Amino acid sequence: MHGVGKAILAALACAALPASAWEPLWTSAWTYAAPPYAANPVQLFLAADGASFALVDVTYDSAAHAVLAKFESDGTFAWTSSRDAWAVAGEALLDDARVAVVGIDPSGTAFVRVVDAGDGSFLWENQIEDAVIDPVGASDLHAAAGASDGTLLVRARDEDDLVVLRFAADGTALPEWRWTAPDGPAYAFDIVATRDGGAVVAGQQNGIGGGFATVRFDANGVVAFADIELGDIGNPLGDSRAAVDADDATIVAASPETVHGVEGAQVWKIAADGTRLWTQKVPNPEGDLADLSAHGLALAPNGDAIVSVVTLISQKLRTVRLASADGAVVTDGSSTAAGMPTGFALAANGRALIGAYYFIDSSGHVAPELAEFDGAGRPCRVVDDASLHGGVVVAGADGWYVLGETHPLVTLQHFDAAGACDGTDPDTVFENGFEPLR
Repeated sequence: MHGVGKAILAALACAALPASAWEPLWTSAWTYAAPPYAANPVQLFLAADGASFALVDVTYDSAAHAVLAKFESDGTFAWTSSRDAWAVAGEALLDDARVAVVGIDPSGTAFVRVVDAGDGSFLWENQIEDAVIDPVGASDLHAAAGASDGTLLVRARDEDDLVVLRFAADGTALPEWRWTAPDGPAYAFDIVATRDGGAVVAGQQNGIGGGFATVRFDANGVVAFADIELGDIGNPLGDSRAAVDADDATIVAASPETVHGVEGAQVWKIAADGTRLWTQKVPNPEGDLADLSAHGLALAPNGDAIVSVVTLISQKLRTVRLASADGAVVTDGSSTAAGMPTGFALAANGRALIGAYYFIDSSGHVAPELAEFDGAGRPCRVVDDASLHGGVVVAGADGWYVLGETHPLVTLQHFDAAGACDGTDPDTVFENGFEPLR
């Protein structure tokens, strides 16, 4: 078992948290014996065998650390691997055999560290001297991705350029891929490995007037397309995120500034050759003067885009499904839960889960909110547990996994994804296992 600096494993529990209408199937928790400490859940990845890899920004001994923790499929704690880090950028699961952690060390230099997914043993580390790697803005954004040939791809920026850093399976640095923004500087938010060995990077150029930039590189690092979305007036607000569908088209979700000076959630689709297929503004039920921001993106098996959005006024958690063919709104549902989204996931049965947080006191303490939706976009169940902080969510083959923090515990919870929606309507909207009837 690997330690976390001077921190040691002090507690492990597999039991439900305080009673709520929707109980977790199990909860695993660990704590450290080196007070004072703080923990901020960053990301959670699931391996094919059901094991979970939790990335947490942990502070102890007056220093910050990037901590990677593995849990087995039944919630049993396996090991932790730790490194001093001023900031944690993200993680990537590579071929279910290796896990990469990307961060910034106390000197300000970015690093990529790879460990064995089986036992957490150190494999290699590379320092990144020139390019800048920004931390992820949400748990479903990616700082790195694993290519089909085992190469690790890391999104970065270098002055006006958007860059993909590349490392072979043994840690050897490979020639980087680069796109120079015509209206720089460029910023990178999300990266997705493509089936042909290339990558799509979602970002923006020039915080004022430059718009959102989506760049696709082929397997040789040649720019296949660089798509610019200006929105109404060219100002990109917040993150952008990307997904690639079965037809090799790229779907992007972001929040350009509207003519009314607020965020406007928007989704667009780009063919593999760079042709814009459609652009859709998400309807705003609270009016044109209310901020509406996109916080999550997932693709249904038929290619429909499902986006999680929230308005600044009500903060009601909401999912909107857009048709793959033309971006038309298929379903639109709002939960009774409210908060600021931190994660979004889509289960194999068509259900969606939004993880969010809300403030519980004037001191800035937050609690998580989980809002589930069925395949037709109807709100299902809600978890509101003021004892748990955080709300990183992912979907597994057997339900939802939620990473959070209850001082001094870091917790991993496993929820089912098949319960009745609010105990009212039977869940009969699925056809062929997962697709909603239209």
